[in-house]
Amino acid sequence: MEWRVLILFICALLISGIIRHQRWSKDKLGLVPINKQALFEYTLFTILGVLGLVLFARYFSFAPIDITDWNESWRLILFFIPLSVLQEIAYRGYLSARLRELFTSRAHRILINTGLFALLHIIYPLPALLLPIVIIGGLFFAWLYERHSNLVLISMSHSILNFTAVMFGFFS
Repeated sequence: MEWRVLILFICALLISGIIRHQRWSKDKLGLVPINKQALFEYTLFTILGVLGLVLFARYFSFAPIDITDWNESWRLILFFIPLSVLQEIAYRGYLSARLRELFTSRAHRILINTGLFALLHIIYPLPALLLPIVIIGGLFFAWLYERHSNLVLISMSHSILNFTAVMFGFFS
């Protein structure tokens, strides 16, 4: 699994480097104040996403790892949470802004963003089982970011959902 994390980390760092080199503003990246409507929608999506992941895990008999065991939980804290933030910088902060420059259709931007997001996740085990979850999550992430370009909220949501998915061993 470590090579997959390394690939994701390198891709996210490359895009972060491009953003820094191009000197994008905080507003262009989605580092904006949080409004109540955005907070409500991101929170609702996150709660429903966690519930969906738990039900999916139970249906397909994924057993949660023991997060009190540091040998198992260190990856959750040190890799997947920061990696979730880096993915959001790449896919929503950078890619969404670039897609806005190229496409006037919101639907096209959402579908392209979702497709590229899903493509990155085919490196994980059980892609036929997990890709539908990634596609659904990617659609909602892209749609929410189109509505409320808030990198902080989407990064928190992605981190929580990734934590839940990794806790159930989806990416092991």
